[in-house]
Amino acid sequence: MRDLGRKFTLCLVASAAGLTALAGSEQHLISHYGFESLAGGKTPSAMSGSKLSVPRDGELKGLFDSVAGQSISFSKMSAPITVGDAAQSGPLSFAFWVKTDDLAGEVVICSDSKGAWALQHSNEGLVLEAQKGSAKTRLNADYFLTAGKWSHVAIVLSGTQADLYVNSRLRGSLDAVARSSRIQFGAAGAAAISFDELRLYNRAIGAPVLAEVYEQERYDIFGDEYSRFALQSHLDRALFCQAIYMRPFQDDIFRMFGNVQPRMLLAAVGMWGHVDQFDEAYLQKVRQFCDRMNEINPDTLVGGATFLDTVSRRVLPTITIPDYVFEAFDLPIPAEPRTFNFSEAVLVDNARNDLGLPDMSKKEAQLWLFYASCEQIKAGADMIHIGILSGSTKKDKGKRALADTVRRIRAYCDPISRKGKILISSGNCVNRNGMNGAVSDGKLVCDFAWFASTPREVPDSKWQCEYVKGHSHAGFGRMAAGFHPGGWDSPHLPWVAHLDTTRVPNMEIGVPHLDSWFPWGLTEIRWFSNTLTKEERNAWLRYMTYRVKELDPFCSAMMPAALVRPGDPGPYYMNTPNQANEFKGYDQEEFVKQLWGEVEFGYNREPITVPSISPDKDYGTDMGAEYEAEKLKSYLDRKRERLPILTTLDLNDEQVLAYLKFMQQDNLTPKKVDRFMADLLSAEQMKIYQTLNVKKVINVGAGH
Repeated sequence: MRDLGRKFTLCLVASAAGLTALAGSEQHLISHYGFESLAGGKTPSAMSGSKLSVPRDGELKGLFDSVAGQSISFSKMSAPITVGDAAQSGPLSFAFWVKTDDLAGEVVICSDSKGAWALQHSNEGLVLEAQKGSAKTRLNADYFLTAGKWSHVAIVLSGTQADLYVNSRLRGSLDAVARSSRIQFGAAGAAAISFDELRLYNRAIGAPVLAEVYEQERYDIFGDEYSRFALQSHLDRALFCQAIYMRPFQDDIFRMFGNVQPRMLLAAVGMWGHVDQFDEAYLQKVRQFCDRMNEINPDTLVGGATFLDTVSRRVLPTITIPDYVFEAFDLPIPAEPRTFNFSEAVLVDNARNDLGLPDMSKKEAQLWLFYASCEQIKAGADMIHIGILSGSTKKDKGKRALADTVRRIRAYCDPISRKGKILISSGNCVNRNGMNGAVSDGKLVCDFAWFASTPREVPDSKWQCEYVKGHSHAGFGRMAAGFHPGGWDSPHLPWVAHLDTTRVPNMEIGVPHLDSWFPWGLTEIRWFSNTLTKEERNAWLRYMTYRVKELDPFCSAMMPAALVRPGDPGPYYMNTPNQANEFKGYDQEEFVKQLWGEVEFGYNREPITVPSISPDKDYGTDMGAEYEAEKLKSYLDRKRERLPILTTLDLNDEQVLAYLKFMQQDNLTPKKVDRFMADLLSAEQMKIYQTLNVKKVINVGAGH
């Protein structure tokens, strides 16, 4: 573990041992200062006079604070960092990361030591100024730093021209720029400022090289350790894609991915709503989806899901446990191959139910989680979501069995995965202290969590909602602390807030329910898709993106790409409506692309306020009610086909439902059935019933 708090006692210079020089894979790179260690004295440099000098009051900060490895941070600078510009008249390019918490006045980011030019931040944003004689020129970069957020800056000096890049985008050029022998970073008196990953090139590099460096450093998550910044950079560009691999319109879905360029597709190939389907046909679909996504953008991580809130009796006994599963747990391989045992994996085995809640204290549940996760990774997934943990870990003391199983999943899957490393996420897991997130022996089990965004109704304005801390079960500020798998102590587990798809209990639509997590009586995605106009949906996504970080800097807003809408006949798609999706897209695609660009490249100038949602519209025809009615009719038709007694007695729908519910009871006797039927049936129906064999009625009915 890196030392996160050691103070500088010496002047820091570029060191072949501590601060990397000459990265051979990057053409024309002459020095790369990563601030990874302390080093004193004079050392050779690839370019005479390019030695780095850092004032004594700097402090190394680790992966919790840095872009990668360690960064250099100052509570208050006594002097600037300096590096030699030995080229002077020749081309020179330098790129670095900077962040500051002090944006109240003017902040010098970097400058020429003789005052020939300076890049500073003020209430105008980033401005590059050049002074040559009495002439002064200025370039406004149209970019504002955000307090505590890393930004990537590059300046390319060639002849008398200076090109300014921010986050790999060219923001403009200045001419008539003079140069001296040294470049400075920061300035005496600068407060709460940090720098990382400083690179110098002896060429006028352009946008392609800078974009490569920017992407590589911002998203560098695949080493043994990685920074919080790299993780949250991925989470900031995540799409919620519930089982999108099996949706219609696949061509249009992949077109949308290519257009929007997400970094994460969460639950894209997971067993969402299909825990009873885990076979070779499913895994083949996963392979096909992952292969196609990798062709479009190999940097996009595809998420699988193995839900620890449900396992299926139909699946477990059909799967023969492979040898590698036993070997991973240091268990003997049985002489005779065996399948998973459903009863041994669940908390309670209800013989009348095909689904059960797994018990992570049981070895069989651990083996199943390991197997289901590894098979999805082998099929091409890059991440695994292990679902809601509150129930499945009830008997797992200290969550040690869960932590051990996840450790074994990582050990097996990292070497065989596409990126050489996998990420693991979880859902709800509330601890005794009320904080959310699986923690075992002080260590966070997962890389990040998901949680419902939980908007609060504004009672006096129909359909209006807002995000606030402390509402219902909202996760803002409630994520658990611990040592993160990335290699840093964290006061909170990073997480993504998403529009929830939980089925709503029977609630009145269009009236406030106050502390409920169902806005206006609807699940979050139905409130979003069914009561908001396109413009209101766009405004809400923008508000959500910025607001969740105001409430909790460890939170990112996950954009909805394809979500089920319990109670509605079809899912929500963010796609632009077109023939390829039968015009069923909800038209958020271009806005999300624009929004991500706005956040990344600093185009936002407007205050973040709660968007106005018009109350002057009805929910309209409750498509959900129509859909539920159709589902009920289909269900009853199937039961009548399978149970001739229902048609023999000519039971109406209400009678059929009552009959089926009654027959689910244990210990039914002919007397109990006779009494029930006497209350349920009409006189004419009773005459028919009395001709039937009651014991046969019990046996047949109980089976359904």
